[in-house]
Amino acid sequence: MIDAYWRAANYLTIGQIYLQENPLLREPLRPEHIKPRLLGHWGTSPGLNLIYVHLNRLIQDTGANIIYLAGPGHGGPAILANVYLEGTYSEVYPQISADLAGMRRLFRQFSTPGGVPSHVSVPTPGSIHEGGELGYVLTHAFGAAFDNPDLLVVAVVGDGEAETGPLEGSWKGIKFLNPVRDGAVLPILHLNGYKISGPTVLGRSSDEEVRELLTGQGYEVFFVEGDDPAQVHALLAATLDECYTKIRAFQQAARANGFSKRPRWPVIVLRTPKGWTGPKVVDGLAVEGTFRAHQVPLANVKENAEHLKILEEWLRSYQPHQLFDDQGQLVQSLRDLAPKGELRMGANPHANGGKLLVELNLPNYVDYAVEVAHPGTKLVESTRQLGKLMRDIFKENAQEANFRLFCPDETNSNRLGNVFEVENRTWLEPIITTDDHCFRSRNYVNLIVIDKQPQLQWLNLEAAREHCAKGAGVWQWASNAGDGEPEVVLGAAGDTPTLEIVAAAWWLQQHVPDLKVRVVNVVDLMALFPAQLHPHGMDESSFIDLFTADKPVIFAFHGSPRAIHEIIHGRTKVERFHVRGFIEEGTTTTPFDMVVRNSMSRYDLCIQVIRRVARLQDRAGALIAECEDMLIKHAAYVREYFEDMPQVRDWVWSQV
Repeated sequence: MIDAYWRAANYLTIGQIYLQENPLLREPLRPEHIKPRLLGHWGTSPGLNLIYVHLNRLIQDTGANIIYLAGPGHGGPAILANVYLEGTYSEVYPQISADLAGMRRLFRQFSTPGGVPSHVSVPTPGSIHEGGELGYVLTHAFGAAFDNPDLLVVAVVGDGEAETGPLEGSWKGIKFLNPVRDGAVLPILHLNGYKISGPTVLGRSSDEEVRELLTGQGYEVFFVEGDDPAQVHALLAATLDECYTKIRAFQQAARANGFSKRPRWPVIVLRTPKGWTGPKVVDGLAVEGTFRAHQVPLANVKENAEHLKILEEWLRSYQPHQLFDDQGQLVQSLRDLAPKGELRMGANPHANGGKLLVELNLPNYVDYAVEVAHPGTKLVESTRQLGKLMRDIFKENAQEANFRLFCPDETNSNRLGNVFEVENRTWLEPIITTDDHCFRSRNYVNLIVIDKQPQLQWLNLEAAREHCAKGAGVWQWASNAGDGEPEVVLGAAGDTPTLEIVAAAWWLQQHVPDLKVRVVNVVDLMALFPAQLHPHGMDESSFIDLFTADKPVIFAFHGSPRAIHEIIHGRTKVERFHVRGFIEEGTTTTPFDMVVRNSMSRYDLCIQVIRRVARLQDRAGALIAECEDMLIKHAAYVREYFEDMPQVRDWVWSQV
């Protein structure tokens, strides 16, 4: 019966790739039954189907709570076939009904306009992993298992995917998996030997080499190999039972008695032919078990009568008349093999729309604002305030235990160290006396990308509330245009760009006091989008209120300058925006030298202002020369003293 269910899944997979009519071959196959464009990946699908049906059996036998993550790219038709067979798909999408008409719609929607993509995607019930981007399946699997003690996450890793950097690094996830508090991850490395047109490294490696690789990562390795379906079914069933028993034994022992060392969790290596059960030879060339089975093994079936004949023979080899009844529904004996209700992997609440999510209890961020007597006069590290906020998020959610911090080993250097007042690093390897805050804790794992630069705290509390609500606003205290029209606008997004913009405004007010300058700070970059393109976007009137309708805008940004140009496309006279940002320059150097290297320093910004304001051209030469002189002095100073000039390093806003 397991083999029959597998045949049904394989049949539906091929039907999605090829057919737009005649879904159960109730009449001879004709060219008009074939889709005009054939998209999809057959090669990985038989293996994905095999694993799915065997996990169904395991769930039925044990009541296990399992979700399925398909790592191989474009394995979408296999997963769609299985969630359709178990009934979940028709419940979510009633128009794809469990009958002949629904099967026709299932086939017609696959990789067609207005339909679904060829990879596992967000609309696929039970999916939390997008199969089209290779390398992240284990990362997502471990993330799902954390804090879900009864969940087993089965993650299928393709052998092409196994060659990516993210996947190579993800094997270490078991070293952070706590058998007391977390669920488990069972990786299945599916080796069918080929990528899209060439062999794979692990596919050609010996069992001994693969075993050594995975053993070194901390796993106990189980091999399932073969091309005879009956033998592979028996071996895979026995292996899954053994792995599941080991996983539950580890967890039960740890939860009853604690544990002194990390378990050696199981991993399965599944070797089966690529495109298994598909055409063996086409046009005199081997297909099954080769790279030619990777995508569409028969590419010309509408035009080539021989290919059409092979396709029909291939489809009929699964004996669909035995698998589906007269109404096109899976026969009852096979329907009984699928789990019921939320135990179906497509219906599991852990993988569907956040059904199990609990809202975080968040402190009011305003409570973490720095008290500033006057804007631009107090030097504070912004991320240190974030660390205090995160510490209190841990405290506020201690009972639910639903907040985790994922971070490179730079928690303290990124000024987030306050979290260690309430949490520790998760560490399941040996702990020695010189380790700092390493513990078998639940919530802190050693990915937050943080700007390490300190910034001057600009806003008072009331201004901050209003400014954040709008996404952008004028800083009157740093401007000298008052309520009138400025001659130039200095804009910024990001803490370091903002520091340089404000310092540029200060320099201009010192050296060109008659120049009317407006400073605009952006805290929500999406606010710059036209309102019709983004829900945070501002209307044109509000945009002009900030940036004027025709004055030059010098804008500093902590990312690529092109991003700003793309966001403001369609605004009034966008050619007047001159953006400075990251241009792929820099190395280990001083904070100010980094902005100099990317032409975003206060002096570079002042030069841009002077060049863009026509009224200043009679003074431009002398003013630009003064800025360039400061840049020359800076270059000499940092090379001599290895730190920034005092007039830059210690600069704060002062009345001009």
